[in-house]
Amino acid sequence: MELKDRVLEFAGRYDLLGCDAVIAGCSGGPDSMALIDILREAGVKLCCVHINHNLRPGDCDRDEALVRDYCKAKDIPFITYGFDVASLAAADGISEETEGRKLRYKAFEETADRIASEEGYADVRIAVAHHKDDVAETMMMNMFRGSGLEGLVSPAPRSGRVIRPLLSCRKSELIAYLDGKGIAYATDHTNSEACCTRNEWRNVIFPDIEKETGRNPVEALNRTYGLLAGDLDYINAASEQAYAGCAVDIGRYKALSVSALNGLHPSIRSRVIRKLWLERFGNLTDFEQVNLEDCLGLAGAEDPGGATALDMPFARKAVRHGDYFCFCGRGEEEALFRLIAEQMGLLTCEGALDVEIKPGIAINLPDSDISLKALIIENSNELEYNNYSWFCPEDILTEGRITLTCGRACGLKAKFTRAGAGTGKELRRFFTDLKVPLEARDSVIFVRQGDRVLWIPGAGHAEGFTGGKSKEKFDGDRDSTGRLLKITLERQVSL
Repeated sequence: MELKDRVLEFAGRYDLLGCDAVIAGCSGGPDSMALIDILREAGVKLCCVHINHNLRPGDCDRDEALVRDYCKAKDIPFITYGFDVASLAAADGISEETEGRKLRYKAFEETADRIASEEGYADVRIAVAHHKDDVAETMMMNMFRGSGLEGLVSPAPRSGRVIRPLLSCRKSELIAYLDGKGIAYATDHTNSEACCTRNEWRNVIFPDIEKETGRNPVEALNRTYGLLAGDLDYINAASEQAYAGCAVDIGRYKALSVSALNGLHPSIRSRVIRKLWLERFGNLTDFEQVNLEDCLGLAGAEDPGGATALDMPFARKAVRHGDYFCFCGRGEEEALFRLIAEQMGLLTCEGALDVEIKPGIAINLPDSDISLKALIIENSNELEYNNYSWFCPEDILTEGRITLTCGRACGLKAKFTRAGAGTGKELRRFFTDLKVPLEARDSVIFVRQGDRVLWIPGAGHAEGFTGGKSKEKFDGDRDSTGRLLKITLERQVSL
């Protein structure tokens, strides 16, 4: 099978080219020149992107001109970016190789986004020229860094919108392809020097292995890569299924059920946590093994009896509360903890809520999707109940001002005594016993009169009743009947 046909067969097997257009990164080296020529001959709608890193004076400009001339001759749209990689790497405190890679992929993504927007394409992919030799080098480098299975099956044929159609080819085959067609390509002389880890594997270690064993290590490692890739596909499918079984929603946040998570095999458990991070933040950048181990420890510990948060990269947090484990971004802790409180059946607010309740009132609470209604009920035999309605004798209005409020407005020193209980507790202690997250306690909504808490929606009442059973007790304790005050809180449904 000819090289082009083999590349297209591989691309078809992994559905790499089933898209509207392809952005091909082309440095001018033999790998990327072969990639762009094969894609062009295959009739792919193509745009070439060249990155000038300005690291090799003279050579960089020569490489850019070579790619530009090829694209002009073949009528391929050509876009170039120039970066001072050395200065940017020094400023960022990272290697020039890492800085260059970061800038390349950022440029590729921006170009793909722009073309998709301008042309109205739904799917624009980014082709890069990794091949079998890259697979072998990457596998060995990652192995000796202590990588897991994902690092040994890298690079993959497709990662998001990035595709690698040449993974079925050796570098020598790509050079032979270009030489046979008379296509010029650039040679980076540093590739033949044993000056960095990848070059040492390529130019020193692999030749020594072949000399000692009589077997080509690149082909052997690619066979291992294929076997491990199949295993990884199976594990990933099992992890997806496990994630679906563990995932729960806390408002707009996705969380994991700790009890379900801890029932998984350790290998699957770690992948489920990584998937939660990936789904929440879009990538696994800087989420390292030490962070994963911290998360596993937090999820595997006994119930802390409240909310516990651990620092994560980029000022993010890993949060555990009861059976919930989730991640939140910088400054999102309070919003998350309020949502956890609401999962417990409570109602919360953002600001310092303090609204006087009078019969006939019907308002939407400030900065909230909750409405407040209060009315007088004449016939106590025809009542409708829900979790957030409270009934009490109308006479309570003569005993003092009643307000719908929260701890942020009036503190948590007011006392709450459940109906029928002999003693009560300050709200601060009551919320602690209820295991409401500390950061959310000031946001919990309640009804108070003076220093007494009359009703905590979703948690309990001190007087009156909230349902059929509590009404029976209320009626049994009263000597006379009279009109009732009904207070209702409702969430507004968005249309």
